[in-house]
Amino acid sequence: MKKLIATLLALCMVVSLAPAVLAAGDDSNVRETSFFSDQSHEDTNFEDMAYIPVTEEQFLAAIDDVEALIEADASVQEIEDSFHVVTDLMQAMESDLTLLNIKTSIDVTDQESLDLYLSTYDLYLACYDPFIFLIQDVLDSKAAEKICNDDLLTQSDIDYYVNYGGMSDEEAALSSQIAALDSMYDQASNSGDFQGMCDAYMKSIELNKALAALYPEYDSYADYAYENVFGRDYSLEEAEAFFTAVKEYIVPLASQLYYIEQYDVMMAPDAARELFYNDYTTDETLDLIRPYIGRISSELLETWDYMVEHGLYDIEARETKYDGGFTTQIPSYGAPFFFNSPGGDFYDFTTIVHEFGHYSNYYWHPHIWNEGSCSYDVAEVHSQALELLFSGFYGEIFGDAANIAQDDLFNNMISNGILNGCLIAELELYAYTTDDVTLDMINEKFIELCKEYGFEPLGDYVFVTIPHMTQSPLYYISYATSGIGALTFWNISQEEGFEAAIDKYLKFMAHPYYDTFQEEFIDVCNVNPMDPAYIAEITENVAEALSVTDRFRDVERMNYFDDVAMGTWYYEDVCLAVELGLMNGRGGDIFAPDSKATRAEAVTVLWNLFENEEPESKDNFADVTTQWYADAANWAGENDIVQGVYGSFNGNANVSREQVAVMICNAAEAMGLDTSVSGTALTFTDADNIDIWALDEMTWCVEQGFFSGNGNMIYPTAAIRRAELAKVMVAFAELVSAE
Repeated sequence: MKKLIATLLALCMVVSLAPAVLAAGDDSNVRETSFFSDQSHEDTNFEDMAYIPVTEEQFLAAIDDVEALIEADASVQEIEDSFHVVTDLMQAMESDLTLLNIKTSIDVTDQESLDLYLSTYDLYLACYDPFIFLIQDVLDSKAAEKICNDDLLTQSDIDYYVNYGGMSDEEAALSSQIAALDSMYDQASNSGDFQGMCDAYMKSIELNKALAALYPEYDSYADYAYENVFGRDYSLEEAEAFFTAVKEYIVPLASQLYYIEQYDVMMAPDAARELFYNDYTTDETLDLIRPYIGRISSELLETWDYMVEHGLYDIEARETKYDGGFTTQIPSYGAPFFFNSPGGDFYDFTTIVHEFGHYSNYYWHPHIWNEGSCSYDVAEVHSQALELLFSGFYGEIFGDAANIAQDDLFNNMISNGILNGCLIAELELYAYTTDDVTLDMINEKFIELCKEYGFEPLGDYVFVTIPHMTQSPLYYISYATSGIGALTFWNISQEEGFEAAIDKYLKFMAHPYYDTFQEEFIDVCNVNPMDPAYIAEITENVAEALSVTDRFRDVERMNYFDDVAMGTWYYEDVCLAVELGLMNGRGGDIFAPDSKATRAEAVTVLWNLFENEEPESKDNFADVTTQWYADAANWAGENDIVQGVYGSFNGNANVSREQVAVMICNAAEAMGLDTSVSGTALTFTDADNIDIWALDEMTWCVEQGFFSGNGNMIYPTAAIRRAELAKVMVAFAELVSAE
């Protein structure tokens, strides 16, 4: 049953998560590439592609014709030609299923198309076993070698067909019920019947577990689906290790990226509003994207033009559309089709690029009867990697909003793709490997996993609103594994350049369908996206390339103080003073930048710079006992940073600018720094106001750049403001660090 299930899933869809600079039709700067072999595509518009029914009698009669030729020892060519009549009929049924699926997606209330889809599905199931048995006879005939060569059968294909034992009545019945369940779910979803969606989901678990139970060699439906439905080249245990690595490395990065985007939006609200709420459902959007596709690859431009010229897409907003996006193949025409139900925001734009990655893969691969689809982990790389690489054009397309667009793309890719992919995948493994599981048990696990992946659950049982969980269970991990894979190509663009990354991406897409996820990456990129060590590496690379540490620091600074605004002359110094551990606020979210600093505050800053050395004595000053600054004051007295006044420290007194200069010089000398001055006289107009006991110290501080004055005034005896204290102390700390 392996190929049947994989084929039917591929027939349904590859599902998305997922002002013009150049004029439409502009073919300047097209980048010529040659990675793919030419494929045939019918010159037929989508509106002219009609449902052409195939009957069971017609199909079985065509099979009888082939069997008769084999028995009569007809020529190889006669057998092959007759066999291809049968394969054409099989592809016609697959095309009918695809066209009907598109129709019911365009209008979920189209009951006639839905009924026709279900009956065609049952016909396909009925014809499948006779078709496989015919293949077995063909492979035992004189035409075997030629058909294997012409139809690209691999040894794995041959092994499957030869060893296929037929579908049991129970298996056929379960498969039909599972197909009908999809429609039940869609109708419940479209009508807002939440309980109906819950019922459909739990019924899907029951039916799929029953299907897997027919194969005793598998421990669970999860085991069965990973190998037979999705063709994955990693085990459930490897998937668990993947989840663990994502939690350790990706979750912290995702949290920072989320706040960075919020910050960028706050800094440029008008640009963000125009970006996010533009209408991307028109042909103008397609015209906008087209020239950039050409700059990526002439082969992808050919694909794009075929899609647009033949109307093989639907991106308009309509109330009765299926709420999602997908790309599928209409086999008889060699024509992919792209569908999206738009949400009215920037996601519609990225979805077009995302789905076009799937579309290109379909377009450039053989669409003969035996050529199925690549693994879903590989397929989602085609889409997500193209999204990331396409972001290299955001500066030209979105101008001032380019950073916000990139932030949003990476947030979707990492949070909605990788993290959500892992969360749902882990949840599904729980559902399909736990005996007698209930909806409440799954919900408890969902809430637990949300916390582990950094999400706030939006409500109980909301996971049932994800169509995949009912209609293609255990698919979701493909968004996560492919997300790491897609980041690999983006990382190559940062390290080796855009064209190198594009070439490797196209080489990756050109791989045969039967190649597996990990082997393709090892062959093309020499990395394994499933390796926890590589996940750690790619996370670090993304963080560095996006300057996450520095940008997140800006986010954190927004939470420091309510009275320290970005753009003020002291903003950077106050923030650095906090980050270096030199200064704090004056309670709550107040820094009080314009307030006069006290002697206690000044020596505390220096004490913090000296890493809070413990004073030897607690009674160096008569007025210092249990005050908050007692250790700092006693330390300052012991190290000759301050002298005090008649035995008192006088901590609450304001401190002048020249007094701070003396404190800094004394601290520098305590560190062994040279505080001698060059002898150059200060030229400030109020330099004569500097007290003689502070002249050399103020001169040294001016020479070091700690004090620069205001205009041509140094104001030596004025009380220093807290913002000024932050500035001079940060400058001193930088000198100390350099020394």
